[in-house]
Amino acid sequence: MTINLYVGGNDSELANLARAANPQAFLIDHSNCVEFLNNPPTGDITIYTSLADLPKVFENNNVVHDLFDLADNIYYHPPKIWSYTKMKEVTELILQEFSLEKNNVHNLNLPNYTELYTKLVDGRQTPDQQLWIAGCSISHGVGVEQGQRYGQLIANSLGLPVSFLTEGGSSIPWAVDQLVRSDICAGDIVVLGLTEEFRFPHWTTDNTVWHIGVNHRNQNDRLPFTNLSSNIIDRLITDDNCFYQSIIKIHQLVNFCRKLNVKLLILGLLSSNRLAFHLNNIPEFINYKNIKLQNSLADLGTDNQHPGPLQHQLYADFCQTALKKLNYI
Repeated sequence: MTINLYVGGNDSELANLARAANPQAFLIDHSNCVEFLNNPPTGDITIYTSLADLPKVFENNNVVHDLFDLADNIYYHPPKIWSYTKMKEVTELILQEFSLEKNNVHNLNLPNYTELYTKLVDGRQTPDQQLWIAGCSISHGVGVEQGQRYGQLIANSLGLPVSFLTEGGSSIPWAVDQLVRSDICAGDIVVLGLTEEFRFPHWTTDNTVWHIGVNHRNQNDRLPFTNLSSNIIDRLITDDNCFYQSIIKIHQLVNFCRKLNVKLLILGLLSSNRLAFHLNNIPEFINYKNIKLQNSLADLGTDNQHPGPLQHQLYADFCQTALKKLNYI
């Protein structure tokens, strides 16, 4: 006896697929699932179901597990539109377990499901030594050409390939996460341009990361994909938790780079004096923002807001001096 189980949404699409494979295919639902498990038919059969058709997973998990476990082959056919958004996640979680246990689940594309949350914005450029730049809009080069941003200027001067783990408005925790999950090797040079510590990444309903910070206070119209109220945002970005998260992430990066013999430079660009005070005991930290420089920019970029080409050249010169001071170059 062979039981082929088709799993997906509770619509006619799944039924049509199962009946195309076997005209005698039938639905397993609340009314017949227990009887089917107690007295399964003999011979080769094809059945189809969805979690919406079966008893609620958390009320009677044994029924769902036993039904899936009885199948010799499970064919997963997700609908184009799920009637319940969480149904997809729970269905794929159950199918993943059976895929690992019995290796009999077909059409379950787990790698793409995982990569949704683990995407890196850039990758390694060479098997040899290279430069890595991480940070927010300044490090990304908003307002200047790609060849004018300070990271590219440093790379050109050192004759090294460079990867940019940068996004406008991004936070310190986001930048550090991008770095520690990247293919960074011993001997590489990493420059983290520190932004304001009162920023954090927020996973949105459209499956993307939205960077939230002090510029989003009372501006919910700028947050179209979040479900956070302005009061919640204000509380999050003024709470010491953001400061704590930034400190912890920076120390994680320092430990990571020291263990791998990676040449790390933490560049204070937009971070507060309070953060600089707490990082001054870390040799890898060099604060560009000081009493003399903190309110002055040599020029502005095309958006009249971010640093321009002259200022990026100053950043690059400052970084190279810091790299020499640290005996990295």
